[in-house]
Amino acid sequence: MAADEILRLHYYERQYLGAADLEDQQAYLRDMRRRHNIGPHTWGILVGMMMVEEPVAGDPTAVDVYIQPGMAIDGFGREIIVMAPIKLDPLLFESFANQQHRAVWISYDQELVSQAKGGYAQCNSTNQFGRIQETYKVVIAPTNPTHLDVMVDGKSEAPGSADLPIPADDSIPFQEFPDDNNQPEWLIQLGWANWDGVNSKFIPTNPATRLTDDRSYVGAVAASIYGPVPFPKTIDPASDAPRFFIQPRFPLTDPDSAAFAEVVGRLQVDGRIDAVKDVWIHGNKLQFKDTGGGDSSVPLWMERTAGPSGTGTDLRIHIGDDPADDTSRLSIGPADPKGSTTEKTVLAVRASNNVDIPTGTLNFGASIGQKINLWADQYAIGIQPGTQYYRTAGEFCWYFGGKFSPSQADPGPGGSLLMSLDNGGSLSVTKDLNLTGDINFGTVTRQMLNLWNINYGIGIQDSTLYNRTDFDFCWYRRGVHSNARGDPGGGALAMKLDSGSNLSVSGDVNVAGNLNVSGNVNFAPGAAQNLIRVEHFTLAVAMGGSTVPRPWSQNYPAFTQIYAVYAVLQGFSIYGNGGDPSFSNWAHDASVDAIPQHVFVRVDAHSNTQASGVCFCSESKESLETDNTVLFTLIVMGRP
Repeated sequence: MAADEILRLHYYERQYLGAADLEDQQAYLRDMRRRHNIGPHTWGILVGMMMVEEPVAGDPTAVDVYIQPGMAIDGFGREIIVMAPIKLDPLLFESFANQQHRAVWISYDQELVSQAKGGYAQCNSTNQFGRIQETYKVVIAPTNPTHLDVMVDGKSEAPGSADLPIPADDSIPFQEFPDDNNQPEWLIQLGWANWDGVNSKFIPTNPATRLTDDRSYVGAVAASIYGPVPFPKTIDPASDAPRFFIQPRFPLTDPDSAAFAEVVGRLQVDGRIDAVKDVWIHGNKLQFKDTGGGDSSVPLWMERTAGPSGTGTDLRIHIGDDPADDTSRLSIGPADPKGSTTEKTVLAVRASNNVDIPTGTLNFGASIGQKINLWADQYAIGIQPGTQYYRTAGEFCWYFGGKFSPSQADPGPGGSLLMSLDNGGSLSVTKDLNLTGDINFGTVTRQMLNLWNINYGIGIQDSTLYNRTDFDFCWYRRGVHSNARGDPGGGALAMKLDSGSNLSVSGDVNVAGNLNVSGNVNFAPGAAQNLIRVEHFTLAVAMGGSTVPRPWSQNYPAFTQIYAVYAVLQGFSIYGNGGDPSFSNWAHDASVDAIPQHVFVRVDAHSNTQASGVCFCSESKESLETDNTVLFTLIVMGRP
């Protein structure tokens, strides 16, 4: 009979049948059953055959290992059935002298039983057994290969063969089955046992899951799996009640507690997917296609990726491949109005590098911090207690119109600069500045306002507020702006200090104190001219215990000519009033040691900017003169 022929017995009347005929009939039924086992199914464990550990009485460190009842199908289609628990025999491990996890496998086996007895045996025949017992054997840590090659058309075929499409699982129903009498092995792994070869005993596996690792289970080979048709009457076709299940043979209390099913390759679902719990995507993209399965050249996907610098993690949302595409967006928002099919866009991120918030508000909550970083953290907007601030590493600029330009302080094509605040704190305004509140420039000394470049400005020096001009200072009453020099613009000139430092006043000059002028004072026609300037200073000079006259000096604004300088004695004190012109310290002393004796003050020299002289105050007891003080007024008269 050819290897590719399948024969079954054909019976007819008075046919003579021998043992070979009955064996052929048995072989046909057996082989077809085995082909069915590995045709629409793959080889592996069908049910049971779990490995379990039981504590050993009297030895808390040892366990006994059992193989539970179950059934498996090997790659030759043979059934391996364990009808009762099997205790692993330590003798199977006696060749392993160290402590290590060892793989436990099982294989189909058979043996002849019920040997013919007495006069029923034939003298010239062997293997006179009435039965073949199909059983199994346990193999520990076998070497590869763990089964014989599959034979097809007289040739040994391995998975991936170029001759025939042999699947990776080796479950081939059209193979040539080997002779079972030669005991061909096809091993199926059941798990691992932790064998302590030093003490010749089993110890608990670590971790405990190792006990049933690397098991292979039977699979189904089918292009389609169908649910019942028609549906049971107990199920409403319009409801969402399940009608088809893929689940463990023994349902889990928590289906999410362990992995159960895996799809290798593409999976297409034509109906809705309801994920009762989480959906996990391991290191790949979640891609969104249109209803036709395409992307119209705008691929949309999400993926977990490494951060831009190779550190950290990003949840990447990809919006097409064209960075200039202004029409493709990631948009977020509700239905508008409620219940409609029209979507409202609250937030949209465009592929063209723009973010839109067309209808909503950007809310940063109620915490303080730098809320918006426009470039690194050097250009930003933030909140401090009671303060909203703007941060820059260069200038602040305000533009009207125009478009972006990468050049510093450039308003861009068609734009204009309205105002700038440079890194020195100087504010430049190109239009009118209308204020309803104060402008506070802090406590630094500098030119605070530049009205035209730095040539015309207002500033602060030490103890001085100044105005700067390249030419004239003018004070106008009423009128409007005119670009002509010295033109009040329809108003009146109240006062002018020209580039030669000549002061012109259109009205009276009323002075309550001194009037110090370094140039000419020009009054309105007919007004008298003041040619005298008077300066006066009150001094309280302490003797400090000196037995000779005490020198003093006083500076004053420069005169062009001095007419007179003299000192007027206002008083003296033998109580400590040194440097105190108010003479706030006084008392009465009846002692003869406290009698004033000699007091005077005089001017010895003077110039256009300074006068100097001496003063003296003594009393009866020289040791008490340390706090004696002379009070006098220095009067300086001259030409401004």
